[in-house]
Amino acid sequence: MIILSNITPVAYFFKDNYILSNYNGEFYVSELGGKGRSFKGVKNGFHYYLAMHPHDKDKTLYRAFKLKPWRFWEWGEWIVNYKRFTLPYISEEQILENRKKEGLPEKY
Repeated sequence: MIILSNITPVAYFFKDNYILSNYNGEFYVSELGGKGRSFKGVKNGFHYYLAMHPHDKDKTLYRAFKLKPWRFWEWGEWIVNYKRFTLPYISEEQILENRKKEGLPEKY
């Protein structure tokens, strides 16, 4: 059942959207589950963002979503895009706190 739920079209409909961000939310993107932005596309976009903002103090891409290992239908994603799930975690509260420290508006 676990294998079938990861390789059948059923897994496509249950894929989650993954939020990725930099430390202050200036780069904030949702990697759309199923179809849409891919992890590779998000990484390319982040590299472009860093090239356009060379003075950012923190050049780390963070995952702004919590890991849910109990969702066995996404284990295939964990294998295919392992690096997405090993990114350091940052909460929305931490992003807002970083924005306040830098004098940026609360909305991003």
